[in-house]
Amino acid sequence: MAAGVSRAILYRHFTSKSELYRAVLDRARTRVQAAVGDPPYTERIIDDLLRTAAGDPDGFRVLFAHAVREPAFRGDVDAFTAEMAATARDQLAASIPNSDWAQWAAHLAPTVTIAAALAWLDAGRPDPDVAAIRIREAVRGVTAAASLQAAPTPDHSSDARASAQVISQDAC
Repeated sequence: MAAGVSRAILYRHFTSKSELYRAVLDRARTRVQAAVGDPPYTERIIDDLLRTAAGDPDGFRVLFAHAVREPAFRGDVDAFTAEMAATARDQLAASIPNSDWAQWAAHLAPTVTIAAALAWLDAGRPDPDVAAIRIREAVRGVTAAASLQAAPTPDHSSDARASAQVISQDAC
């Protein structure tokens, strides 16, 4: 086993695999909460979250990627996710006038942030100095979309042209 810890030593401290998993999950959640602190939050929360993810990538993955698939821990993850969305809602309410779209953004902004942090870890932590900036831009896109006064008229032909232009620029 890792770090020279045998299965026997683990089970002397933890009576079951479930108890060990719970301890890892609780530790990861405690680390995230300690790193981001208390509201009101600023954009620096993303930097704090990335530092936490980099400091304990396995714990971060357990908390945000694996525990949701474990029936015994799904309720804990759902409660933590709801807490993040409620906090985001409080933060976004003043800047997004439509309450339905503010609620949408409150659920999506933490989801985008966590997914981006996990993808950053999986990609080998590229450009740590600019990763938080890029994630903030993704979240700004969510809040900008939620803040639109009226639904934009779909013009798929311009979307296709813009996508084609980006693809051709990337190919050069």
